[in-house]
Amino acid sequence: MGDLVDRLGASSFGLLLLLLAILALLPIPGPIGQVFGAALAFVGFQVMRNTRRIWLPLRIRNAHLPVPLLVATIRKFIPWLRWVERGMSRRRLLVLTSAKVRVALGGAVVVLAAIIALPLPLGNLLPALAIMGIALAIVERDGAVAIVALAMTGIAVAWTGVLFVFGAVIVKALWGVFGG
Repeated sequence: MGDLVDRLGASSFGLLLLLLAILALLPIPGPIGQVFGAALAFVGFQVMRNTRRIWLPLRIRNAHLPVPLLVATIRKFIPWLRWVERGMSRRRLLVLTSAKVRVALGGAVVVLAAIIALPLPLGNLLPALAIMGIALAIVERDGAVAIVALAMTGIAVAWTGVLFVFGAVIVKALWGVFGG
């Protein structure tokens, strides 16, 4: 893991956020949301601090990624990422990806990561998509994408509020439609 992060350099923040957000979307049972939520928050705090290089604990730096799962996940999302990338423009509205704005982007990641860590049915999709937008904005330094990602953050936070208030009703209705 450490070798991967070191080779990616400055792009490692955005690419790691993108990878973790994609993995947070996988329908794996168990505390997956808490694990990836914590990892995303960890990276988000470093984005907020404008660190030049991701710091990883030694145990994680020395960890080996499950290559088959990683490759399968990346292959599944490559067509989608290519489609999204067509609408992006490197260094557009560059001021919106400056160090000061990265503090806001990192803060948004931390908030979204906290939402992902919550055990809410249907709660990971919008926050993970918003983090993907932030990650792409960081990698491409595209301020327009940063604006869209921050708007998605607001929508994800609002959706989480709806889930808190009406979650049981929504799940019951979906169960009635799809579960029988």
